[in-house]
Amino acid sequence: MTNDEVRRLTSSVVDAFLALNCGLAAGAIGGAEPGGGIVVTEPRFWVTAIGALFGVSFLNHVVLTTISLASVGKLLTGLRLVRVADGTRPGPLRVVRRWLTGFVWAIIVVPISIASDSDVNQEEFSGLRLVRS
Repeated sequence: MTNDEVRRLTSSVVDAFLALNCGLAAGAIGGAEPGGGIVVTEPRFWVTAIGALFGVSFLNHVVLTTISLASVGKLLTGLRLVRVADGTRPGPLRVVRRWLTGFVWAIIVVPISIASDSDVNQEEFSGLRLVRS
């Protein structure tokens, strides 16, 4: 595994960890019953957790990336996003498209890529590329 691949993987793990833990914390807060503790079987726990997970993911991958060219994970690993065509700052719509295709990527493409030993990158679908800061 190359140094760039380690950076990409680390940034993805950090971003996923952030969104997942914020979602679970919000679910715990929103799903708590007065005097009864946290009930994870309650629908409101899961609705709150999933809503917060997507909200934090959107803030991290769209809002922060539009402002700073990187999510929290990318900032920590020294990476940033640029347009493939000219290396300039991506617009908000392109960043939103990348965020949305990331879900399809994680659910469908990653398992197929692992099974077929492919090296296709997500950025190729949205016209963005990760570069070192």
